[in-house]
Amino acid sequence: MRYSTLFLMLILVFTSGCITENLSIGTSLSIGDTSTTEDDIEITVTEYKFVDYFEQKSIYNKVSKSYPPEGAKFLILYLKVTNVGAVETPSNTISVSMLSFDSSDTPKLLYAGNEIKANSNNIKYGVSDSYSDKIFYGLYMNTNDLFLTSDDNYNPKFKGYGKEYPNVTKEGWMAFSVPANIDLSETKLEIHGLKWIFN
Repeated sequence: MRYSTLFLMLILVFTSGCITENLSIGTSLSIGDTSTTEDDIEITVTEYKFVDYFEQKSIYNKVSKSYPPEGAKFLILYLKVTNVGAVETPSNTISVSMLSFDSSDTPKLLYAGNEIKANSNNIKYGVSDSYSDKIFYGLYMNTNDLFLTSDDNYNPKFKGYGKEYPNVTKEGWMAFSVPANIDLSETKLEIHGLKWIFN
């Protein structure tokens, strides 16, 4: 009886490490967690928040507000990326602009069977009562452009992580235009092969 109990305990000890290791493969991280990709890119999503609008200055120094489309709101996330490897990263490691030559590795939200890419959602510029701002009215831009002249609350902007040498860190805010009724408990954030859940 004693030997069978000891044998059972030894089996549990030896297999517990394997079970834990298998569970960790493909599991999602939580916001605030840091992880390293297979190609030695360390990524942290430090925080997120919803914002109702972005404040911007026109070419005449007039402050205007840019709102999301009807039925949508802005979700912004703060991202920190570092090459912790021994060699330079490839040039298309993480792109965030819709003008990038390769946007296949752009951070994206996975929600309701769809992909929502960062900084590539077209929105209307913003409405103002002054003529100086109306010269832009009706033009469309992507959420990446909102950061070009936005207030200091959302600087720096995350511009992507390209061909960088080891120990170089890039960080900043990136924006998503998301459904106003989005359920973050049903949403995942995917960046360069890693996934985060919202908690």
